[in-house]
Amino acid sequence: MANKKNLAVGILTSIIVGSLSYYLVQHFVFNKNLQEELQEAADQLNAKTPMQLDEETTLDSAAVTGDRNFDYYYTLIYKSTEVNKDTVEKYVKPMLVERVKSSAEMNSLKKKQVIFTYNYYGYDGLPAVSIEISPELYTN
Repeated sequence: MANKKNLAVGILTSIIVGSLSYYLVQHFVFNKNLQEELQEAADQLNAKTPMQLDEETTLDSAAVTGDRNFDYYYTLIYKSTEVNKDTVEKYVKPMLVERVKSSAEMNSLKKKQVIFTYNYYGYDGLPAVSIEISPELYTN
């Protein structure tokens, strides 16, 4: 149970870091199209990585993966097979959705209907879980 709680804390920490990164970029990016804005945000965040967010989670990188897609890539201290996807879907995803909904720092990107994807990998380098927060989730 402690591991589930620690995983939730790690994921929430990562969305906070992502939100702050977007907030900073929004104040420095003017008159740019969305792709340029997203790419600059990724570049600024990547200049600071890898970033240890807590004892279990490292932010490795960020990337623009589509017209309106911004992806975060993390490594957990768990093996990829140790992450319970059902638990993440049931408990962690709703918390992330609420965080995106309530984040004033992300308002500019939310207005542009950006899809935020949080990709978590195990220490074995294999994908553990991906959480996609789409406009349909954060506008309802």
